[in-house]
Amino acid sequence: MQLKTLFIAAAAALVVSAETVTSFQKYIVVFKDVSIQTQITQVTDQIKEWGGKVLHEYTLIKAVAVEIPDNLLEKLEDFSQIDYVEEDGDVSISTDQDEEAL
Repeated sequence: MQLKTLFIAAAAALVVSAETVTSFQKYIVVFKDVSIQTQITQVTDQIKEWGGKVLHEYTLIKAVAVEIPDNLLEKLEDFSQIDYVEEDGDVSISTDQDEEAL
C-alpha cells in the first residue's frame, strides 16, 4: 500500500513539473532610435532576471538578440523603449536566378 502511495505521489510531482516547464524562444529586440544605453541596459537586465539570455548586442542598430521564456514575450513588448520584437531565425539567399524574372 505504501509503495502504491509513493508511486502516485511521484507521478503527481511529474505532472506538476511538466506543467511548469517553459520553452524558450529567440527574438531580435529593436529599440527606438531615441533610446539611450542606460534604457537598453534596463531592458537587458530585466531579461536576465526573467531567466533569459542576451545572445548578441548589435552595434550598427540599437538591437539585441535574446532568448526568453515564450510566456514573457508580451511583457517584453510592453517596454516603452522597444520599437518592435521579431522572432529570430535563419535567413538565406539563393544565387540561382529565375529566367522568367529576367
